[in-house]
Amino acid sequence: MEKNNTKKYFKYAIGEIVLVVIGILIALSINNWNESRKVQKGIRTGLIELKSALEDDFSILENLISDVEISDKAGKQLLNDLNKSPDSIDLVQLFFNIFTSQMIVTFGSSSNSYESLVNNGNIDLIRDNLLKRRLGAYYNRFNWASTYEKGPMIKSYEEYISYAHNFTQPNALRLAYEANLPNVDSLKIKSLKELGGQSLINTAQLDNVSNFMVVVDRLQTNRYIQLAFYKRKKIRLKNLSTSQE
Repeated sequence: MEKNNTKKYFKYAIGEIVLVVIGILIALSINNWNESRKVQKGIRTGLIELKSALEDDFSILENLISDVEISDKAGKQLLNDLNKSPDSIDLVQLFFNIFTSQMIVTFGSSSNSYESLVNNGNIDLIRDNLLKRRLGAYYNRFNWASTYEKGPMIKSYEEYISYAHNFTQPNALRLAYEANLPNVDSLKIKSLKELGGQSLINTAQLDNVSNFMVVVDRLQTNRYIQLAFYKRKKIRLKNLSTSQE
């Protein structure tokens, strides 16, 4: 200032300030870019995990639908058997149908990956609104709860079990389970014959089957609803897979 260089000093000072501001802006931009990369990486990781979970659900659901269809077929045959006169019923086949139709399948999808996206707010960063709606519909807790909580399906199943024991000999159903029949692909009649053949059925009860038929029909109705529900979920899974491609 003594040399009358005030203008140069202020120019220098202003230049320094400008450089500092530019440096700060560059640093903020780099930081924001890094944060954006982390967010995008988190979203990609979440979506990859979600896709894997949906693929697992699809595979499990396919197998469960097949299992429900096996039980449904046995229930239909059981109703047909119970409509016959007792002396014309194949008792081994009858036991097979009682045993097979009593098996129950329940399934609730694991929503951990989806809930993580929702809780982190990352679900809102998915631009595809149709995909978001489909995900919300698929993971609707109310829908899944109806398949495994104390709903009509479980109640009708419990009622069926209590009646089924009236028409089988003591310990017969337990013998079937101990023989590991539920894990045999075709649930073969031959295996049941090896357990005791016609002695598996309490023939004295065959003259009074009207109440049991009502119970079987109720279980079949709920199983039909369950099967339709699972098939709708399977279609939703296919739609989700299409949306993510």
